[in-house]
Amino acid sequence: MRRLAAERQLKAGYVGQLGDYEGLTVNVLELIWAAQGDVVDPEGRVVIDSPEARAGLERLATAMVPNGRLPPAVLPDSRTYTERDSTAAFRSGAVALMRNWPVAYGQLKDDDERGSAGGFDIVNNFAVTQLPSPSVLGGQNLAIASETAKPRAARALIEFLTSDSSQRRLFRDGGLPATRHTTYADASVQETRPYANILLAAVEDARPRPRTPHYALFTSAFQDVVREALAPNARGRLPADAVSRLTDALNGRLR
Repeated sequence: MRRLAAERQLKAGYVGQLGDYEGLTVNVLELIWAAQGDVVDPEGRVVIDSPEARAGLERLATAMVPNGRLPPAVLPDSRTYTERDSTAAFRSGAVALMRNWPVAYGQLKDDDERGSAGGFDIVNNFAVTQLPSPSVLGGQNLAIASETAKPRAARALIEFLTSDSSQRRLFRDGGLPATRHTTYADASVQETRPYANILLAAVEDARPRPRTPHYALFTSAFQDVVREALAPNARGRLPADAVSRLTDALNGRLR
């Protein structure tokens, strides 16, 4: 960090997406998992008050504070950043590491952006690697409504969207992670997306978000709790009622 800061005049070592949206949930889940903690255990109990989970939050909060003459490990502006903001900071050379989704690769390799930020050429100066701990599994589900009048047509559409050819096009041309193993080994995919094997390993190691029929309520409550914990004066400490608030939300109870 000291060497990079001197060479590149970095503003921080790392940038994530901690803005007021689902990216905050994803980023913080990954950081808590990296500290060997969890938010909801397999039995459906809220365990964010464990020593490990608390340590993960405190580590994140501390990392956004400058250390002497060194810039902070995590860019403080990450508190308000989405994918676009963090990609812009990384593209400019202001940070050394960025946590992002696979589609960022194509955005950074876009020649139209070359040299657009302070003269730093990101196009030929970045690589992709897997997070050192599990990432959050996300995406969209395809399902057939039980009362549909055209179940065969719906099934045919799902089979088309998940076919080898469709998955290959989505990943190769759009950068969206594929749902078929064979896609990652395809020669045309590997030529366009040289990080395909790394992404496959990340997907296979990924974990789902907490399972609940009230997820929208839960993630909103989780984001509120995390924002309070990451406030500059909180230093990563959870609000006293964090567990009860998240338990209520997990079970669909409004406060």
